[in-house]
Amino acid sequence: MLRAWYRLVLHAFPRTFRQNFAREMEEVFVHCVEVERARRRGLARTLAPVRGFLDALVYAVAMRREKSGGQVSQSRFRERRRFVVKQDYRSTLRLARTQPRFVVAVVLMLGLGIGATTAIFSVVYGVLLKPLPFPEPDRIVQVWGALPARNLNNVSFTEANFWDMRDMNRTFDEFGAWHNASFSLTGGGTPERLDGALVSVGSCGLKVLGPSSWI
Repeated sequence: MLRAWYRLVLHAFPRTFRQNFAREMEEVFVHCVEVERARRRGLARTLAPVRGFLDALVYAVAMRREKSGGQVSQSRFRERRRFVVKQDYRSTLRLARTQPRFVVAVVLMLGLGIGATTAIFSVVYGVLLKPLPFPEPDRIVQVWGALPARNLNNVSFTEANFWDMRDMNRTFDEFGAWHNASFSLTGGGTPERLDGALVSVGSCGLKVLGPSSWI
């Protein structure tokens, strides 16, 4: 019944305004009335919707006066939009005061959701999306040998095969090799064993991780 009366009041507004904002105004009005009724007792509780009806009528009359040529001015449109936003803010503040636990739970869920999404994106970007730290990384390839007789398709080159391939290369701008190795770091206190690689001249300073091979 309350919604029906308010919809009747909304007919005092211009048609364009009703089409754009009537539903939002109705929801805000009903929520505000419910909050006020919960706070009041007796006759005051019964008269809780009256102020909402009066505000809507006064605003509708002012809007009708501002109408010119069937079109509402841009300034009035912005004013109406600010009015609706202000009503939304008031409704949110009332909800925060009446149901603080619910508001805290919503804020915590939003924070956890945003944090988890950010963390997942950081991992995905670093592992899958982040480009290699080289110019034109899409042109970098890795070359393997093959032994069809043994059904081996990824075989590391021997050093002799690498030098032959490099001498006969007519396709790649650079052709280099790397090989896993370990080294002892000394001079800074306790010696430390580090994993690294032996890289030939022409590898463009590539730092490649994986099994021994030639590139």
